[in-house]
Amino acid sequence: MFDLCVQDKRHASEPWPERVADLAHAALIDELKTWPKPGLVSPIDSGSHHDMDAGTLRRSAAAIRPFFVALVSAGREGAGMADLRAIGLRAEAAMLEATGGVNAHRGAIFSLGLICAGAGVTGNIPASAEARAEAVGRLWGGA
Repeated sequence: MFDLCVQDKRHASEPWPERVADLAHAALIDELKTWPKPGLVSPIDSGSHHDMDAGTLRRSAAAIRPFFVALVSAGREGAGMADLRAIGLRAEAAMLEATGGVNAHRGAIFSLGLICAGAGVTGNIPASAEARAEAVGRLWGGA
């Protein structure tokens, strides 16, 4: 199970929002690198996606990474769903600009965005993935 409390000495001095954004970005790149995965984009082929390739997904991931930082910070500040949605829409615009209009990570912006916001709520303290998920559900599940 993915847990944002994984200890990694490379990030020991890095601010928490940046660390979380690094992990979210790494998750997108790791998913891209996974192969074989029939129908999905990998470094080997584009699967059934004729409108994108590995480069598209790398550009998209880089474009949305700063918004993961913003989402962690928003969660830390107790932002409401409308605030999170506004950050997500800016991330989507950046993604579309970076990819020439291709929806490479719209779902990831939503799902990883909520995870990042939840990481902001619980902060750089020992917390399980379940505790973070509970925070997301409690704060933004009904919105």
